[in-house]
Amino acid sequence: MGAKLIIDRDRIAFIGTDNGATMFSIRIPLNKESSQPCNGNMIALALGSKETVASLYKKAIELGAT
Repeated sequence: MGAKLIIDRDRIAFIGTDNGATMFSIRIPLNKESSQPCNGNMIALALGSKETVASLYKKAIELGAT
């Protein structure tokens, strides 16, 4: 997808194509407990096609996602 690490701080990292564009971020939850629904994780990606979604899903499974 052409993304790269844009900002890297102690508790949060921003990944995207450009500092002014939409970014994906990963962070340690504020309460420092394990990441659970509504506590540190939410994902939305505009991939443009069902084929791209299927390709990304396949890659995630190959890398060990469940």
